Amino acid sequence: MSILTDLQSVTKALQAENRTVLDVRDLFDEVIKTYPQTKNRLGENASIIHDNVFESAVQKILKGSEEELTPDESVKVTGLRHGSSTMVEETRTGEERDADAGLSLAEKALKRRRLVSTTTSKSAFMDLHFIVSTSNMCERLFSETGYGLNSRRMRTLPSNFKTQMFLRTNKTFWGMADINRIVTSEEDKEQNDTYIELVE
Repeated sequence: MSILTDLQSVTKALQAENRTVLDVRDLFDEVIKTYPQTKNRLGENASIIHDNVFESAVQKILKGSEEELTPDESVKVTGLRHGSSTMVEETRTGEERDADAGLSLAEKALKRRRLVSTTTSKSAFMDLHFIVSTSNMCERLFSETGYGLNSRRMRTLPSNFKTQMFLRTNKTFWGMADINRIVTSEEDKEQNDTYIELVE
């Protein structure tokens, strides 16, 4: 039962949309450490990884260990170089290790990079937290489209459906204030057009 509890905590942690490539690797490494038999499926060279060289490079950049990049890894992330940004070095103290006893497997994995200092170093790469590490967002979108295009809405025009899905997916970027502003501007435009027609 404890095995299922451990793996469930990892599965739930992987569902977070803000999970980075480094987070996922930490989670997998913790699972491998606890259950070595999973290495073939979750290891750095597992078949589920599309490009292990690129992934390794991204992990090193996110950790602030760019000096450890191999020549092949440097080539893979050439397009991600960007001026200079600030990276924070993360380490783990003995006290944190002692406090791990009551944590789930996922919490232990993600706690390893807790900040214990404010030491920073310049990075030649852009912030790579935007790189999506799992397909969760796509799967959620597929589910939402299934709910949106049900038997009662089969006559919805494709263009309208795409617009609805676009707005729903990006709902954090707009709100009622934006709608009111657009409606108001459209009404003002119509009034101006009517006035021009009357004058002419």
